[in-house]
Amino acid sequence: MLVEYDTVITRLLVYLHRWGVAHDDPLYAEVARPAARLRSGRADAAAAGR
Repeated sequence: MLVEYDTVITRLLVYLHRWGVAHDDPLYAEVARPAARLRSGRADAAAAGR
């Protein structure tokens, strides 16, 4: 996954949180899904020592 994409998704999720968008809002849910995949990918890469 591209680092720039990862940064944009993370930043959008932070903005949604700061703006008080409910976690069950459809937009929040759509952004949270790839954010979770990206977070998992970073954790897997860290565990593998990459």
